[in-house]
Amino acid sequence: MGCILFEFLAGFPPFSGSCPDETWANLKNWTKVLRRPEYDKPEDLIFNLTDIAWDAITRLISHASVRYATLAQVTEHPFFKGVHWEDLRAVRAPFVPALDSELDTGYYDDFTSPDDMAKYAEVKEKQRNVEQVKEKEEPFSRGVWVGFTFGKNGPGIRAVAAAGGVGGSYGGYSGGADDGALATIF
Repeated sequence: MGCILFEFLAGFPPFSGSCPDETWANLKNWTKVLRRPEYDKPEDLIFNLTDIAWDAITRLISHASVRYATLAQVTEHPFFKGVHWEDLRAVRAPFVPALDSELDTGYYDDFTSPDDMAKYAEVKEKQRNVEQVKEKEEPFSRGVWVGFTFGKNGPGIRAVAAAGGVGGSYGGYSGGADDGALATIF
């Protein structure tokens, strides 16, 4: 949950690497890799995370012994102050797409367009890295998601499959040693 919150707020995943091996190394060394993004340019200052936002992230991405473990802990964090958890489904979303039908894909890029596909060169490269892991005949159960990201305006796995990629099948708070710290994701 902390990784998703980080990506929602920062616009990029906290542990991604340029190849699967680098991503795994970043995950293994998460206490050293997780850093609060900081921007200096005046036009980018709005992208700096508030102290409250960073605290929420580091309470969700931390050693198992100190990580938030209950929904109550999450909902009581000051970052979520003002969220009406009891009637969350009744709150109107800030953006509601205007669709012509259930099959309308107008908000997605046109994957038959070379110009649109040029934006996904990095995703295709990551998919090639995933294929290399497959070719090594290594156990694939934990690495299926390696190279996939929910990057800003990036495609999901179906879009990558449609584009010829893999088909049908993506700090502050350290509590001590990182043995098993991310065990819940494996």
